[in-house]
Amino acid sequence: MKVVAIVASPRRDGNTADMTNYALKTLRTKGVETNAYNLFDFKITPCGVKCNVECYEHVSPSGRICPVDNEDDLLKLIEIIKDVDGVILATPCYGFDVPAHLKAYLERSELKEYDGKVVGIIAIASLGGIHLASTITSNIIHNSNPFIAGWAIITRFYPRKGQAIKEENSRKSVEKLAEKMYFALHGKE
Repeated sequence: MKVVAIVASPRRDGNTADMTNYALKTLRTKGVETNAYNLFDFKITPCGVKCNVECYEHVSPSGRICPVDNEDDLLKLIEIIKDVDGVILATPCYGFDVPAHLKAYLERSELKEYDGKVVGIIAIASLGGIHLASTITSNIIHNSNPFIAGWAIITRFYPRKGQAIKEENSRKSVEKLAEKMYFALHGKE
């Protein structure tokens, strides 16, 4: 079994990364192979920046064809996700929603790479955490057939790095998500 985490935080070693690494560590203790990627390491052009959204005019039986797919890293990220059994999407909340780079990914990808995957969501959001998790979940469910194992919605505001991981309730929430993912992964076998 293999799980990747996609961390959608511009703070590469911030609270979102800490909590994601904690979830991956929990899965590794159960024998799951894990890897983490930061979404900000992938160049993903938002819809409409380099095109006129022609992809919606030229839909083939295999899906829409984006004119910038070969100019950025979206296809590389999709291939990483296609090659695993489970995915953790982890994000902070900015302005009651996902960060702009995650939004660009959600816009550009048809999210078919999540078909049949076990998915867990970590949201660090003092306000808007439920909205954030539902935005991600509804996008994935609408476009593919995943198994949503659950969410770890951490609703405290952490202005400094390292604060979230020190909170026992935050760690327990992430541990429960990892446990749910582990059992869902075993159910797929």
